[in-house]
Amino acid sequence: MDTNKEEIKVGDVVNLRSGGGKMTVESIENGVVLCCWKDKSGSTKRESFQLSLLKKASAIRIINF
Repeated sequence: MDTNKEEIKVGDVVNLRSGGGKMTVESIENGVVLCCWKDKSGSTKRESFQLSLLKKASAIRIINF
């Protein structure tokens, strides 16, 4: 059962439900989501995850004064 309140789509920024860094959704096929992110050294990483393991990342707005 999909417990995402909002549908995850290509281009969304997501996190694993268990925590971790932000990742960008590259593709979704048959409930499998291909995500990419940059590691600490700046290298691009890619991995596939089941849709049920992901949630949309919370948007935090930074306001400069």
